[in-house]
Amino acid sequence: RYRSCVDATEFPEDLDFVKKEIEKSELTLNGISMVHRIVRKDGTIRHIHSISKFEFNKEGKPIGLFGIAHDVTEKAVTEESLKKNAKRLIEAQAIAKMGSWEVDIPNRLSLWSDEVYKVFGMQAGEKTPSTELFLSFIHPEDRDFALQRIVKAFSKFYPAEAYHQEYILHHPDNPY
Repeated sequence: RYRSCVDATEFPEDLDFVKKEIEKSELTLNGISMVHRIVRKDGTIRHIHSISKFEFNKEGKPIGLFGIAHDVTEKAVTEESLKKNAKRLIEAQAIAKMGSWEVDIPNRLSLWSDEVYKVFGMQAGEKTPSTELFLSFIHPEDRDFALQRIVKAFSKFYPAEAYHQEYILHHPDNPY
């Protein structure tokens, strides 16, 4: 049986999850699609995407079960690394009191990191990021120049270093 094979090779922390998924599948006769870990005989741990489906006869009775096991270890390791790097970026931005942002130019959508909001004296997600909101934090003496730079950036492609600019910010707690 599949279950005895699972007990022998399943990663201990995933064993209950896998057993519950198999039991649920057997009760409902629905297939399974799950990612879980296994331990190979040599002790290496692999991430597996298992997919199974029941085969039924004309009367609707199950007559077989078929499936695949796809090793997705590299994908799982890459995803975990990306999560760790994202966490480190958030921590580094907080320490430096510096944020990051991006703009989807065709759709005119802005995305700000939590730290950008903090730089502007707001809570993350308090307002929807936009060019107009950004400009509202620029000191009046720098606002026209900042707008010109933004318009230029949105209308043509320039190397990344062309976008480096420093502005005087108007912080809500420190009026000018």
